Amino acid sequence: MHVSQEVSQRRLRRHQPLSLQETHLQFFPLLVVLQGILLSTWMIYGMAAIIVRRADHTPPQAA
Repeated sequence: MHVSQEVSQRRLRRHQPLSLQETHLQFFPLLVVLQGILLSTWMIYGMAAIIVRRADHTPPQAA
């Protein structure tokens, strides 16, 4: 009798909405990928800004 009650409780839990921790674990890989994309974009933008700034300050060289 006790085992069947436990099984029915598990079935009820399965249909309930996900808890906050489970939802966080579900979206964790997406957050990691998004963070990587933002970080790489920010680094590329920063390096390009440094390169452009250096090009502005150097006088043009005669060929």
